[in-house]
Amino acid sequence: MQTIGVILKDTDVSQLNWRVISEMNLLNQSDKKNYTVFYCNNSPICVNSFAAINKLHDIHKVSDGLLIATTLDSALFLIKSQSQAKKAYLVWDLEFIHNKNSNYLYTLSILKNIDLWARSESNADVIENYCGIRPRITNDSIEEIINVY
Repeated sequence: MQTIGVILKDTDVSQLNWRVISEMNLLNQSDKKNYTVFYCNNSPICVNSFAAINKLHDIHKVSDGLLIATTLDSALFLIKSQSQAKKAYLVWDLEFIHNKNSNYLYTLSILKNIDLWARSESNADVIENYCGIRPRITNDSIEEIINVY
């Protein structure tokens, strides 16, 4: 069975977490794929989940499907992972631009080695200005990214 996984920093209350888990719940009820949320840091879950929620180290079990990172750190983890699944990075917060301590070359090496998705045209413009790579655009929809792969 094909697995679709999204990596979150944690499962605490945030716009991203609520959006991802809610959408995964809907997809899990209407599709024959295995939808899983992976988290890096243990925390209370912000919304009831009908999709599986697993620790990040379980990601190596995903051999077929799609894995979507939502932070720069999780994108790097995906790039280094041995999983044969397709890998994408949904740039949600532009964290690498706002962080004054971020290393440009480190960030650039990650962004060039994974499929990039932006959640709006303006975010895509910022990413392109930052690193010269134009990401695909989604309207805050995980399903839209899944349908491309």
